[in-house]
Amino acid sequence: MRQLIVFSIAIVHCLAANDGAGGQERAKKSAEVRLDKDPFSMKFPTADAKAAALIEVFRDPEAGGQKLDLTVRAYDILVGMGTDAVPKLVEGIHDSNHYVSSQCIQALSDIGQPAVVAVRARWPKLNDAERWRLMEFLGKHDYDRGADYALDCLKSTDEEIRRKAWRYLLRHKEKRVKEEFFRNLEGKCEFPPCYAVIRDEPVFEAQREEELLIALLDKNSWAAQDRGFPKRQKLVQFMPNDERYFVLLALQARNAKKAAPALMPVLQAHGPGRGYMGALIIPMLADWGYKEAIPELQKILSIDAREMRPGPYGYTGTGVKKLAARALWQLGHEAGRQYLLALDDSKAFVAKSVARCGDKRDIPLLVSWLDDPNGDVVESACQGLARITGVNIHAGKKPEPKSSRADAILWKKWYANQQSRRD
Repeated sequence: MRQLIVFSIAIVHCLAANDGAGGQERAKKSAEVRLDKDPFSMKFPTADAKAAALIEVFRDPEAGGQKLDLTVRAYDILVGMGTDAVPKLVEGIHDSNHYVSSQCIQALSDIGQPAVVAVRARWPKLNDAERWRLMEFLGKHDYDRGADYALDCLKSTDEEIRRKAWRYLLRHKEKRVKEEFFRNLEGKCEFPPCYAVIRDEPVFEAQREEELLIALLDKNSWAAQDRGFPKRQKLVQFMPNDERYFVLLALQARNAKKAAPALMPVLQAHGPGRGYMGALIIPMLADWGYKEAIPELQKILSIDAREMRPGPYGYTGTGVKKLAARALWQLGHEAGRQYLLALDDSKAFVAKSVARCGDKRDIPLLVSWLDDPNGDVVESACQGLARITGVNIHAGKKPEPKSSRADAILWKKWYANQQSRRD
């Protein structure tokens, strides 16, 4: 006999009362509702009741783990119910339990086109938050309705809703928003510009977009003045007050090498050698081969790390100095190599730098790292030897993405053979 499955639903009712001073007091009352019937075999009076019971399977703490087989079974039945399951699936999308919500979204998407009519019928009763939970479904199965709604949302006074609308429309490359998109990049729009228009990939016209992104690097742009991000509490490390951070990421993703000269004023925004946003800018300058940056990179190496202004992006002044040294080495300046090889507290970073920039002079050093206790150092040593010598050595039958200690043993044998031949 099948073991009975017990489901618990926490039902929270919030009671609000005015305290006479504009505040609210809230009381919560919880009740536990139990289904001690097996939803896979019992008979239900309505399709809604059956769908509701199956959705409760997703609420189990082990739904994505030890009871995954039950989850899959419930999911398949819900999809098989088709339009009969749609009303409860739409309700489930707005559930506070993330796993319940995500499973309902996916099930609705798998039902696909047959669910469109039912979703349209419920659409007028939904608020903006509820509608946006359905936008992924609309994007796949009822695009015009979703796009029309998103276009209307561009006029919303809620900055967060406008951000969602921009992301949706640009992801789908909606042509009706093209001119407004360019007006936003230029900062010539009715509402405050939205940082969501800063895209990593071309949307409409790649060259024009790159030119406007480069223009946003100017210190007087709306991005530099932090006018494109919804006004809410930001995480210091990852939500900068200078939105040129997002512009830099976009230019990097687009490999927009012509932006290199415009990066220099940003790097020097707080003075020569201060390395502002250096964690992003310096590797870009190096990868793009911008040798005009060498004098500024030398200044960064010469300045005291405590006087630098790298920005709140995860790197200290010391870290930016190491990036500057690697960049100098990449650009062919010996000062970068000397700076890094003199470090005695950053072996993993130095090893990766030697692997990327070193030459035949560095082969003995790389070989000496093949026995290092740090696996990252060993991997860099193998990769550096392969790049410099042009020899491919792998312990396995097929080359692996990462080098192993077994590879290191073969590299030591290879080096010993090379030395014996010289002798």
